[in-house]
Amino acid sequence: RSVSRGLGDVYKRQAYQAPEADSSEINDWTVRFDDVLYHLPVPVSELLDHDWTINTKESDTAVLNGKYGYVTLEKGGQKLYCTVHNYGAEATTVRNCFVTSLYGDLDTTKIPISITNGITLGTSESDFLAKAGDAKSEKTEKENSNLTLYTFYSDCLLYTSDAADD
Repeated sequence: RSVSRGLGDVYKRQAYQAPEADSSEINDWTVRFDDVLYHLPVPVSELLDHDWTINTKESDTAVLNGKYGYVTLEKGGQKLYCTVHNYGAEATTVRNCFVTSLYGDLDTTKIPISITNGITLGTSESDFLAKAGDAKSEKTEKENSNLTLYTFYSDCLLYTSDAADD
């Protein structure tokens, strides 16, 4: 298979536009980290434009068309783990894919990450639910832990969060 060096067809049709303000809707896919607002899915190239670099040892080299892959981004000694999707018609490098989800923890990602209404890692469950609003969700309690999983829906799966119990 060949690997395309161009951006996916979706990106060619409509250029990415960063949000101008924080969102109050959990289904808007707006996220703020490193003091920059993004709208998911966001092109990996957009993050590279904000001085993030790809850790090639911890990232996929290429992603098949229509498939998902993984990329680890680094900036200032911090790591951000991302799931990426290739919307293009051919396999391509991860730098030409779109970040669909990102992960961090308090040990490796010390950059504050927030979503709707300032929800961040460590937000209490009651505050989380109040800030999430009336969006349709499903609650799952994790066995043998104090974590509760909330999955939010719209027309498709939108956002999953582990919220610590109060």
